[in-house]
Amino acid sequence: MKAAGAFLFTRNHAGRFLALGASIYLMALMLTPAAAALQSTGVIDLELDKTVSPQLVAAGEEATWTLTVLNRGPDDATSVEVADLLPAGLTYVSHSGHGMLNPASGIWAIGTVPAEGQVSIEIVTAVDVVGDLVNSAEVTMADQEDVDSTPGDGTGDDWDDAAVEATAGEDGELIDLELTLTANPTQVTVGESSTFTVDLVNQGPDDATGVAVTVDCPAEITYVSHSGAGAFDATGGAWTVGDLGAGAAVALEIRMTVDSDGLWVCAAEVTAADQDDVDSTPGDGTGDDWDEATVAAAAVLASAIIGDTVWLDADGDGSQDAGESGIAAATVVLTNVDTNAVVTTATNADGLYLFSALEPGNYRVEIDMATVGNQLSLTTAGTFTVGLADNDAFLTADFGLSQVLPRTGFDPIPATLAGLILVLLGAIALELTWPERAGRRLFLLRRPT
Repeated sequence: MKAAGAFLFTRNHAGRFLALGASIYLMALMLTPAAAALQSTGVIDLELDKTVSPQLVAAGEEATWTLTVLNRGPDDATSVEVADLLPAGLTYVSHSGHGMLNPASGIWAIGTVPAEGQVSIEIVTAVDVVGDLVNSAEVTMADQEDVDSTPGDGTGDDWDDAAVEATAGEDGELIDLELTLTANPTQVTVGESSTFTVDLVNQGPDDATGVAVTVDCPAEITYVSHSGAGAFDATGGAWTVGDLGAGAAVALEIRMTVDSDGLWVCAAEVTAADQDDVDSTPGDGTGDDWDEATVAAAAVLASAIIGDTVWLDADGDGSQDAGESGIAAATVVLTNVDTNAVVTTATNADGLYLFSALEPGNYRVEIDMATVGNQLSLTTAGTFTVGLADNDAFLTADFGLSQVLPRTGFDPIPATLAGLILVLLGAIALELTWPERAGRRLFLLRRPT
């Protein structure tokens, strides 16, 4: 006689219960996002960038299209393919780079792109017609799920395009003006002068006419004199160059007095020409027909200086482009590595900063991220280590900052908890609804006789 309240639970019943419970657990777990992640082959974030050079050509000439695919991870991307079908007016010539390209279908078979890795390919085409030709490319395949885009949907950061403008190419329509601006010396005491030199060359293929350049300097720098080709208007900063043959070069030297201490930046750019430039647009504040130069001035001539700019890197490329503004009131920290002495300074309204009167030695310069807000992240190095000798000037310790991207993906912990809750509910439902058929009841409760 069994004791009162004892359970009769056969091995057969137990096996059936465990098997059914396991099935319900797996089914419930598969309903959760966490399970989907476990079953998937990984998570990736593929980004595609496409450029063309030159952007302006004569019909019949060639253009090179560069495609770059970056995988921001967190997992490796496999079986990656990109589609780049050339539009009418462009004819395939050749290609070089990673993976395999089928010119007929436009499919670039990349294969694997490791997490935080990137691959690229260059495709050379002939430009057959006059007009604007737009060529787009997109990731069309990958084994893993992309966190913020869908392959082949014609949008997202795994898609990009670029355009080339083709002209008739007659009567000297195409030029390539390239400009550089330098300052000498780059370090002065207040009241001393520095000479800014503008060098301009026409790389052709045709002669340039009606060429004009504008030189723009801050009010803290005063014009003294100039020499060189063409005519220069010191009041407006306009340098009238006129004609510049293919392969020819001209220069303008402008002597300026620095009236206040700090970092002062002058910029120069081609602002007019009768012909189309093959890779830049006059007056747009970017391109190889634009440049800038910096002079550092101190009340007392420093034995060594360190400085540059903290700026908002709008395109996140780690390079300050024209129109990308400086960030004011950002704290920059300078540490003398040899003595452990620390000094700080704040950027001015233009994002410029300067440490002057430095003794020779080894220094570390870094930005205090707490002073720029938690919505910005670095696109450049966050720390520079510099060795300075007497009269050294290190004026390239610049810090680029861009907006922090919103967090993507999901948190697996709440999803897993939800899955476990579903499992428990499934087990309870099973016990409440199990049919009590003859000889198949899950357990038998015996009452005392």
